[in-house]
Amino acid sequence: MTAADFYLGRGPSARWIGSLRPQADPAELAVTPPGRMLLAATTSQDFARAVDDLLALPAVIQNGDSSRPADGWPWSWPDSSLTGWCYAFDTAGVWISYFGRAWFPCPPLTHTDFDIAVNRLRRSSSDGPRATFPPQLRPPSTISSAGGA
Repeated sequence: MTAADFYLGRGPSARWIGSLRPQADPAELAVTPPGRMLLAATTSQDFARAVDDLLALPAVIQNGDSSRPADGWPWSWPDSSLTGWCYAFDTAGVWISYFGRAWFPCPPLTHTDFDIAVNRLRRSSSDGPRATFPPQLRPPSTISSAGGA
């Protein structure tokens, strides 16, 4: 199962705006209208709207496969460094990180071999500096208290 986290901005001050599982890689996102809009966003408003639309798809809602900030952080790990795919909109456009590796720019959806281009960039990102993410809090129901009461 792959998962995705979505951010406005990059680095420790980025703002987490949602998560999705299991169809999270760029090629899977690109088959849905909101996913295509997300990957091709040119403004932070378009990106945030696309994330919202993606997380609101009936199939996503039916399977309970999305999380928003109001739902709390969905993962057992403390930040996105262990999440399969992370997408962020920063001033220069949409950026992608694979398991916390260096960010790389999303290739144009019009690229003839979009999936091959993403994989090439994903492999080359392992040589760069690791991406940094803001720490997240897990939902209160998943935090166990010491001492049991």
